Amino acid sequence: MRVEHTVQHNYELDGVKLQEVEHERDLGVEVSNCLKPSLQCSKAAAKAMQVLGIIKRNFAMNDEEDFRLLFNGYVRPHLE
Repeated sequence: MRVEHTVQHNYELDGVKLQEVEHERDLGVEVSNCLKPSLQCSKAAAKAMQVLGIIKRNFAMNDEEDFRLLFNGYVRPHLE
């Protein structure tokens, strides 16, 4: 059973109505109006893939340990 709420709240600050937005970025975190983390997760994954592509293009990795060091240093922080 699913119950949906259709009540719209109008918020004001000093008598001025605040506008409604789809998502907002604050302190590096994407917050959507439905409070789901999917936007934040997809942007973090895209950034991690971008950094991984840069590493693969610019480094010749002959050793698994070299890749592990680069991955843990540059890619993993974007995913955490």
